[in-house]
Amino acid sequence: MQVASKLVGKSGRVMGVDLSRVDREVRAENVRTEVGDVFKVGADVMLGWNIGERYHAVLSDMAPATSGSQSMDHFRSVELCRRVLAVCPAVLRPGGNMVMKVFEGEAYVELLAETRRLFVDVKGLKPKATRDVSREMFVIARGMKESKLVGDDVGVGGAGDGA
Repeated sequence: MQVASKLVGKSGRVMGVDLSRVDREVRAENVRTEVGDVFKVGADVMLGWNIGERYHAVLSDMAPATSGSQSMDHFRSVELCRRVLAVCPAVLRPGGNMVMKVFEGEAYVELLAETRRLFVDVKGLKPKATRDVSREMFVIARGMKESKLVGDDVGVGGAGDGA
């Protein structure tokens, strides 16, 4: 969030959702955080101060608590990414971009295909700075397609919807 805050500048806004409270040092005037589970927090909360206006970009560095089972950790990581994809139509403007971290594994190709249904350009990337033994990959998606699929499954609604 620190990097995003600097990149968007004073006129931009950054919203973060995390299971635990974010240290005060990380926060800037253009950053707002919400403590919560992304599977329970509705899109209206994720929009934060941006209600009525969707974001230009969605960044997800989420990772599951690792279990020691590479396969299990991979599928949990993919589940988190699918939540990101489910939320994008509600919080990301058409033409917007998205980056999300995923652990590489057998469902990786399927996840890329799911991402392509929402975005014009999708690529997988393993940054050079990543250790060779790391299974962390990033899915980079550009140009979110226009979508009419903004629904109850992501908790979109008014202030009183309980999301």
